Amino acid sequence: MPAGMIGGVIMTKTGVYRPLHAAAYIILAIGLGISSLLDSTSSTAKWAIFQIVLALGLGCTFVTLLPAIQAALPESDVATATATYSFFRSFGFIWGVTIPSLILNSRITKGLDTVEDANVRAQLANGGAYQFAADGNVQALPSPVYEEVISIYTDTFRITWLAALAFALMGFLLVFLEKHVELRQELETEFGLENTQKSDDDRQVEVGLK
Repeated sequence: MPAGMIGGVIMTKTGVYRPLHAAAYIILAIGLGISSLLDSTSSTAKWAIFQIVLALGLGCTFVTLLPAIQAALPESDVATATATYSFFRSFGFIWGVTIPSLILNSRITKGLDTVEDANVRAQLANGGAYQFAADGNVQALPSPVYEEVISIYTDTFRITWLAALAFALMGFLLVFLEKHVELRQELETEFGLENTQKSDDDRQVEVGLK
């Protein structure tokens, strides 16, 4: 939220959004890149700082993308563009969950042969890796099975961060295809409330006709 507020203020004051988009995707790429360095020995302070870096990149794009789209359109198309933008953003959220889930399940499945415990392998297989971790089962594992499972999760998350990094870099490259359009200071909109209140003369005419 602070990054979104800062990005919105800068865009409002300067009327510039392309540098904000480029900076946001670079910061996001840095956050994803350093997150891939996390392992089982990483401290809480380390991953918390990495998440702050990620949030700075994500927050700025949340509030500066839509005005850039609306700037090139007449006011009559703003409502349609906003609805379309919301649809594609929601659609993107779905893939933002699906792609990491596919990576998680596929990578865990490939690494199951490194786990000696057959019962644990059965729980991790067939898409059960997320539920296994969410239920707190990993912390209850005895050594050395615990280290084996942690190693699989660490490698899997590293691949997930790197896959997200590729999308962030693609977003950065797409910034160069953006065209700068001056943000409008005044609106010439066709939207408004129609006054349907009848005057006294109109009411008298209607009464006379009746």
